[in-house]
Amino acid sequence: MVFRGQTTSYAELHALVEAQRGFLAARGVAAGSVVALRGDFSPQTIALLLALFEHRAVVALIPTGSADVAGLCEQVAADVLIEVRDETAVCVPRGPGGPYHPLVDGLRDQGGAGFVVFSSGSSGRPKPVLHSLDRFLQKYQAGGKPFVTLSFLLLDHIAGIDTLFYILYSGGVLVAPEARSTGAVCRLIESAKVQVLPVSPSFVNLLWLSVDYERHDLSSVEIVTCGSEPMTPGVLDHLAMMFPRAVVKQKYGTSEFGSPASRSRGDDQRWIRMEAEGFETKVVDGILYVKSQTTMLGYLDDGDPVVVDGWFNTGDRVEQDGPWLRILGRDSELINVGGEKVFPSEVEAVIEQVAQVAECFVYGESNPIIGSMVCAAVRPVGESDLKALKKKIKQRCGAQLSRYKVPAKITFSTRPLTNERQKKVRRPVSS
Repeated sequence: MVFRGQTTSYAELHALVEAQRGFLAARGVAAGSVVALRGDFSPQTIALLLALFEHRAVVALIPTGSADVAGLCEQVAADVLIEVRDETAVCVPRGPGGPYHPLVDGLRDQGGAGFVVFSSGSSGRPKPVLHSLDRFLQKYQAGGKPFVTLSFLLLDHIAGIDTLFYILYSGGVLVAPEARSTGAVCRLIESAKVQVLPVSPSFVNLLWLSVDYERHDLSSVEIVTCGSEPMTPGVLDHLAMMFPRAVVKQKYGTSEFGSPASRSRGDDQRWIRMEAEGFETKVVDGILYVKSQTTMLGYLDDGDPVVVDGWFNTGDRVEQDGPWLRILGRDSELINVGGEKVFPSEVEAVIEQVAQVAECFVYGESNPIIGSMVCAAVRPVGESDLKALKKKIKQRCGAQLSRYKVPAKITFSTRPLTNERQKKVRRPVSS
């Protein structure tokens, strides 16, 4: 692992895990406890996570940017909260947790370890998703090619967990950033000779606008994977310009089942084919369903069951072409304009073509006449003329989209329109 300019070997990581076992024993963390863990990729955090798994704990990965840590701990009935601050672990007892959710009780009764990730909450309150560690690890058993990989996606994100275990099982190198700004990421790619770069489409657009990619040598990158949001033609064009030698792959996954192995179609990389062993897909009324050995045990908030006969309803609308799938977006994010359906990503792809647009997201607002209207939040580049920019956006959308898809309302913001996971949060923002 490369962190803060220092390298940690696998032998040194093993020694850190041993030390964290002692840390847990000294603080009376019992085997099988439900432990809330808050921290980003670092040698100490990874060692603590592995020690907790060996302790057969159920680890709730608390988002580092959460403002409601206590609330998330209560959701999972955590016995203890451990935070890693500047490579020092701080243990905060919370008293006896429990009563645990029946799914947690079942996992503990079997002597199994597990982990909880919280859904991103882009359109609602985060949901605690419980996974069995043993089931989740099955897909890594065969190992893989040992790449040098940047851990761009956070440790509390399912894709971050996926990155960690792929690297550990393949014997690769994990390069951990202290910051996820475009400049910091480019400096790390250059200094550590990063080969695999997992990012979100939103970050790709920010990197393109920053021009930081021109100031650093990024030629070591062999593979760029994009996940968490649908790909757009603009994102693909930007990637081709910034990483001309790299293979670009769209990744698909959710907090509920992880990110299976997939392949992008040569003529259009927005189309993907799932190729993971034991992973099945089907499309019912335009909605994608999956069946996988890595599917979650369930939600810990007593939400409605979404797994029936092993099939999980992803809630994602897709197009299908034989074995190939194109992800259109969340069904819950569809905007119904007078009976016509609008996918936010389709409108965003057009708005992002306007040169003065740094980033944007599209959402719906209720309308008493047509049900919903299309709205867009835009962060402009620098000191743009907002009146002129709004006109340009309207003109571009009018030229490329059906009339009902053109945003009826456009607001501007100077703040980032993505969350700490570099994912769009589709709800109204203040300027």
